[in-house]
Amino acid sequence: MRAVDLDEVALARAQRAAQENKLAVDFIHADAFDFLRAQKSASEPPSLVVLDPHKLIVGKTQYEAGMLRYRDMNTLAIGCVRPGGLLATFSCSGALDLPAFMGMVFLSARRAGREIRLLGVLGAGPDHPQRPDFARSRYLKGALVCVD
Repeated sequence: MRAVDLDEVALARAQRAAQENKLAVDFIHADAFDFLRAQKSASEPPSLVVLDPHKLIVGKTQYEAGMLRYRDMNTLAIGCVRPGGLLATFSCSGALDLPAFMGMVFLSARRAGREIRLLGVLGAGPDHPQRPDFARSRYLKGALVCVD
């Protein structure tokens, strides 16, 4: 198992958590985009990729640029998953609603030249209560897809 992050503080926390839970994880300090590009030519493509980036869309003015980053990251991830493998992809951007997020995932698959099957739409757990009258409280969203 490998974990990739550019944030050294996040990696240090993850290393402590892995040690406390006796998990064998190879922590890599790298940019996710560069790492995913390199995985495309790996001799053993991953069977599972989990994308959980920081908030890429902070506000309306950054929507288009953030969507491009989400799309590019998901295209790279889908392209490197072995056939029959899984991608779990997430967003915590409140400005990105679920329909647009799902559209981005399917567009990313087309750009990668791969077929995907949606296995599940994911959201916040019970520790993140959501207000029915405030759509942006549903900022945590995700999808689990099988990559064919």
